[in-house]
Amino acid sequence: MPISYVWFAFNGRINRKVYWQKGFLLVVLVQIVFQSIAMAIDFGLVAVLGPESIGRFVFAVIYGLPFLVFTLWVSFAVTVKRFHDRGRTGWFLLIALIPVIGFIWLAVELMFLKGTSGENRFGPD
Repeated sequence: MPISYVWFAFNGRINRKVYWQKGFLLVVLVQIVFQSIAMAIDFGLVAVLGPESIGRFVFAVIYGLPFLVFTLWVSFAVTVKRFHDRGRTGWFLLIALIPVIGFIWLAVELMFLKGTSGENRFGPD
């Protein structure tokens, strides 16, 4: 299963293994790399421009906003496909809006429970 499908498509299904390997853990790794690069560049900007520089804010917006959009898109796409594997629509993501209980429910549902066996309305297993 290509990473472009896992990260960018909202149709189909992915099982727990793909969710953990290509979704959750890979996105965390990308975030660590991004944060390391951002911290190094910010450290350089502080050294050159000083700590109160507007350049640091401009850098954060120019560098951070595209990464934020990318991360949200990938997170939603992976989560929706995992819900599809469980036989639910992507709208179940709204359960995360329930404080504490919603997060716990999502963690159990997405990370630990097996998907539906065989074909369901969202595609083949």
